Amino acid sequence: MRKIRFAFVLPIILLVISATLLVWANQAASIVYRSPWLFSLREVYIDECVIMVNTVSHGVNAPALLFALLLPVQDRFIWGVDVEDVLYLASVLGLWYLVGRALDRQRCPTERYDFTDRPWFNCLLMAWAVLLFVTGSSSAYEMTRTTNMYIHTYLNPNVWAIGLALVWSFVLFILPGQKLLRWIRRKRVDAGSAV
Repeated sequence: MRKIRFAFVLPIILLVISATLLVWANQAASIVYRSPWLFSLREVYIDECVIMVNTVSHGVNAPALLFALLLPVQDRFIWGVDVEDVLYLASVLGLWYLVGRALDRQRCPTERYDFTDRPWFNCLLMAWAVLLFVTGSSSAYEMTRTTNMYIHTYLNPNVWAIGLALVWSFVLFILPGQKLLRWIRRKRVDAGSAV
């Protein structure tokens, strides 16, 4: 029986979920924020829930969202499609491909050495983690400082999204940091044995 390759399954599943939520939330925003009186209360409530779930989805895909937000393509459209949304979905695909690849390598550690083991890639991930932590922390600070909203409720999707972004930042710092430390130790042992 063949094992499921997470490197192919995870990106497809999360791309479909993210794209569905993104499109639905964009449509729901026009109902909830512009003309809620034209629709039934049930439709407005469902659309508010979709917007909340989409916000939490942005937290699940926080590194991908940060990548899409850093590029200067806001409010640019090609053939009626928002370029920022396309970049976001492409980076979701890349993010979950790397996560799936790491899970596959965890299950089958005999695979060959690849680019994710390189020191430059791990340093890049750690720098991305620092950037994600800074943006997540500043978002949390701004949310508590500028709104009168009761932030400590578990129903607030922004709290979940920021919390997930901070968890991502810790994971993206600790796991590549461990690989980097192993690489440094290996180099020191190799240098010591060469002398």
